[in-house]
Amino acid sequence: MALNATRSAVNLIETKPRTKSFNTRFGGFPILHQDGLKWANSIRQRKGDRLLTAAPSHDLHINQTLSEEVVALGGVKCLPYGRRKPKEPYPMFLVIVRVENGEFWAISGDMQEGSDMTEGPAEEIGKELLRREGIPFMDFVTAFANSKEYYS
Repeated sequence: MALNATRSAVNLIETKPRTKSFNTRFGGFPILHQDGLKWANSIRQRKGDRLLTAAPSHDLHINQTLSEEVVALGGVKCLPYGRRKPKEPYPMFLVIVRVENGEFWAISGDMQEGSDMTEGPAEEIGKELLRREGIPFMDFVTAFANSKEYYS
C-alpha cells in the first residue's frame, strides 16, 4: 500500500508540461555589445553627445541611442539581447526590423513549430542598413516577449 502512495506522488510531480504564452514576436539581427557600443558612439559623436563606455550602467543609453537610429532608418527598435550576467553588460543588442502581435506558446521551454519568423523584404532592408553602417551582424532570429506596447 505504501508503494502505491509513493508512485502516485511521483506521478503528480511530472504529469503536465509547463506552458507559457507570449503576445509579441520580434524579428531582427543580433549584434555584439562592442559593435553596438561602437555604433552608438559614432551616432553620439555626430550629435555632439557624450560618449559611452562598456560599463553595464551604460547599456540603457546605448540601447536608446541605437533604437532612435534604427527607427529613424525605418526599423522598429533595438533591444538588449541575450542572458545578462551579474555586473556585466548585455552580450548583444537585437536590431529589430519586424514585429508581430499574436499568441505564441512555449511548451516545456520549446516554442511551437511555426512560431519563428522567416526572412522577407524587411529583413533585406535591415541587412542593407547594417552593412551600410559597417555593423557586423548575426543571422536573423525571432525573439518572444510579453510586451505592453502594441505594434501595428
